[in-house]
Amino acid sequence: MPVGGSARVRADDVTSPYDESVELTLSSGRRVRAIVRPDPSQSNRPKCLLLHGNPGSVVDWERVLPRITAICGAAVVDMPG
Repeated sequence: MPVGGSARVRADDVTSPYDESVELTLSSGRRVRAIVRPDPSQSNRPKCLLLHGNPGSVVDWERVLPRITAICGAAVVDMPG
């Protein structure tokens, strides 16, 4: 692509971590979005909880989540506020 050029991306081709997120209800009653990728082999591999900084969201983990879930089960929680 030439410098200064732009590539056309169709909206259907864009994915987001939010596409696979689920809504969880905390014991406080607040609702949060989370991505949960359990260990598919059900082995005794580690489990990881990934939290973003402030400001941030689950999108912060988009690039590393596939690598992390290759070695462990993981949950990414979109913290309120």
